[in-house]
Amino acid sequence: MADPQNQNSATYVHLKVHSAYSLLEGALPVGTLAKLAVGYGFPAIAITDTNNLFGALDFSNKLWDAGVQPIVGCSIDVDFADHRESRDMRLMRPGSNEQRAQSAGRITLLAMNADGYGNLMRLSKILYFEPLPDEPVHAKISRIEECSAGLIALTGGPDGPVDKALKEGQAELAFGRIKTLEKIFGDRLYVELQRHGLTAKRA
Repeated sequence: MADPQNQNSATYVHLKVHSAYSLLEGALPVGTLAKLAVGYGFPAIAITDTNNLFGALDFSNKLWDAGVQPIVGCSIDVDFADHRESRDMRLMRPGSNEQRAQSAGRITLLAMNADGYGNLMRLSKILYFEPLPDEPVHAKISRIEECSAGLIALTGGPDGPVDKALKEGQAELAFGRIKTLEKIFGDRLYVELQRHGLTAKRA
C-alpha cells in the first residue's frame, strides 16, 4: 500500500471497489472512499458495486471534488445460457420443460466514456426488470452484447464465469465463455488474476 504521506508514491489504481451500496459486501461510505483515495495519493479509483449504480452520482461528485478521477463501473451477474444443456433438475420450473436463468458468475464493466455510462444505466435496468419473478438478478449475455459500446470488461476473478468453470473442472466451458467475452469486447477485455493463497487460485 502506498504511503499516505507521499502523494506521488501511488502507481496502483483500484478498479474493483465496493462501497456501502453493495449490501453485505462493502461497508465504506462514498465520502470515506474519497478521503482514502486522496490520503493514499491515488490518481483515480473505480466504484463497481454489485448489480447496481446507486452510488455512482454521489461517488462521481465526491471524487471529482477531491481531485481524484472517478471511474464508474458495476459488477454484473451474467447468464451465458450455457448451463441449459445440462438439464439440471434443480433449475427446472415445476410442471415445465423450461429452466430458470442462472448466473454463471459476475463480470465487471467499467465506463470509458459517455456511451459506456449510458449502457451501464441500461444494464442496471435490465438486471431487475427482465428476469422472471423466480429468477435471480442477472443480465443475459446477449443483452450485455447489445449494451457493450463504451465499456471495458474484466473477467471477474474468482467470482467470474471463467474462474467458476475452471474450479468445476470444465475447461472447455471456461474457454467458451472467455471467447464469447472476447468476441463482444475485443481488446477491451481484461483477464483478472489474483493470488491470495487460496487453493482455488493455485491453478
